[in-house]
Amino acid sequence: MNSVISFPERGHFGSKNYRGNCSGFVPKALFEQFHSKEVTDPMAGSFTVRDVANEMGIISHCYDLSTGFNALIDDIPEEACGSDTWFWHPPYSSVIGIPYAGKEWDDKAFINQFGYDPKPYDLGQMPWEQFVNAMNYCMMKFYSAMETGARMCCLVGDIKRNGRCYSMIRELCQPGTLENIVIKMQHNCVSDSRTYANKNFIPIVHEYIMILKKVSPYMLDYYHTKLEKLDIRDSKCATWRDLVKAVLSKLGGNANLEAIYAEIDGHEKCKENPHWKEKVRQTLQLNQMFTSSERGHWTLAA
Repeated sequence: MNSVISFPERGHFGSKNYRGNCSGFVPKALFEQFHSKEVTDPMAGSFTVRDVANEMGIISHCYDLSTGFNALIDDIPEEACGSDTWFWHPPYSSVIGIPYAGKEWDDKAFINQFGYDPKPYDLGQMPWEQFVNAMNYCMMKFYSAMETGARMCCLVGDIKRNGRCYSMIRELCQPGTLENIVIKMQHNCVSDSRTYANKNFIPIVHEYIMILKKVSPYMLDYYHTKLEKLDIRDSKCATWRDLVKAVLSKLGGNANLEAIYAEIDGHEKCKENPHWKEKVRQTLQLNQMFTSSERGHWTLAA
């Protein structure tokens, strides 16, 4: 197995009618690579992993919301905790527009059998921020249940909507030791036949398999992306040129010195330099991106 894998055919594993499932050759390659003896799939979808495991003679524990296992509120079944390999392919957020509950299976039958509406617990119907929180909750819950030495193979992708890339691998917390990231090429997608009017649009043709290993029975060490906002006027990394350029851009491309001072006054950049007004004037005078047509009035050059 290499760091880039490609399986154009999905094989006879799982159901081809289940939207979003992956080729059975993907988990098969992983199970062969790690000589898996027992595997768990906590979001089985069309139960592709179960079919692969049966063919390989591997013990499998596969669960899904559609069959009554709710990863957000139910305990991980005890029988699953001893697996040496976990394969997890979470659904995409509702931002992709593919609802799972009530689409791949019958909600009414589910409610009659299990007594509650599955939609609020379906990651595939959650907006992005809620989806990220639920996805990370599940990751830490699954990791906590894993045996020391076990591996989690998590298949995730990116979503592009309205000029923004929603990246699951960037947002997904990474407990334990990150052993590998494998690139999985995508095939036979609905988007393959689309023509995009925006010439700057770059179609996504791959997914990622993040392979994590649990190295300690106690420590839940993990990496996690955190969104923070920093005003350039408070940044120690931004130069005075970058700051003044940002201020002039904010003021419409031209402004007098007093307006420029007013935008910067009181921020961290000023607090660390008692002569910040002189620094602003020096910056304006020494950089060709700023021009002055009259005394005390500055313009951002084209």
